[in-house]
Amino acid sequence: MIGNRWDPVTSYDSAVKVARLLPGSRLVSSDSWGHTALLTSACVDTTVWSYLLHPPARAPKATYCRGDVQPFAS
Repeated sequence: MIGNRWDPVTSYDSAVKVARLLPGSRLVSSDSWGHTALLTSACVDTTVWSYLLHPPARAPKATYCRGDVQPFAS
């Protein structure tokens, strides 16, 4: 499951709650902007591809990623 902190449509808190309800699930937390986290962060992309290409048994319970572009960064 991917939870994007700055998603205007789907709340991050809901992603956390759903991940807790699904036994064996993994949560990728992203601070990217917009409705999707894929293709906004190399960390998210790498984590998702690793999950799809390798058995998830050894994946961490939670992964924290930062978006590659932060629109209000100084």
